[in-house]
Amino acid sequence: MPLSIAKSGEQVVCVRVEGGPGLERHMAAMGILAGAEMTVVSGGGSPGPIVVKVRTTKYMLGRGMAHRVFVRPR
Repeated sequence: MPLSIAKSGEQVVCVRVEGGPGLERHMAAMGILAGAEMTVVSGGGSPGPIVVKVRTTKYMLGRGMAHRVFVRPR
């Protein structure tokens, strides 16, 4: 499922990032790459950007960017 539909509080694992090399590099720099564990801080049904916690850092992703990150429940 795309990260853009994950619910707040859900713990997920990144399966893949679908985008060009620039997007993949940008996500990798934040630690969002295949196998990375994340917690969705805010997202799902709420409008606006998605906030995820990767390790100890929180990142804000626009919905378009989050729609290209595919995850599975942890």
